[in-house]
Amino acid sequence: MNEVFREALLADYDPELLEVLSGAELAPSTLAVYDGELRRFIKWCAEFEITPLPASPEAVGFYLAEAAERGSSYQAVKRMHAALSYAHRIRNLPDPCPGQHPESDGEEFDPTWKPFPAAVLRRLRKLANQKSDNQKGN
Repeated sequence: MNEVFREALLADYDPELLEVLSGAELAPSTLAVYDGELRRFIKWCAEFEITPLPASPEAVGFYLAEAAERGSSYQAVKRMHAALSYAHRIRNLPDPCPGQHPESDGEEFDPTWKPFPAAVLRRLRKLANQKSDNQKGN
């Protein structure tokens, strides 16, 4: 049955699928930034002799946490998270960063599903908000 569904969808949606897979939905500048982020992650993975694609949620979480410890901003770590998620999704690999975005007010995030990257982002978001609040108070 899936083959029947697939053929029907391809008949109507093939151009859109190709556009999504090619990354045409993202600006060229965004794709360039994401490519750089992925290259840095691949280099980092080589140091630990771990597989970058597909990456484990633990590896991505540790990579993001290390970036934060080195002084990367919340926005920079958020960009790394998005780039790594995108790199997996366009290759049809399991996304090590799934789940609700930490800034979303939508449905509740399920922390039992690949929690490490999201946990790092949530902590950085709280720290960024605290820093912003402190700056406003001064």
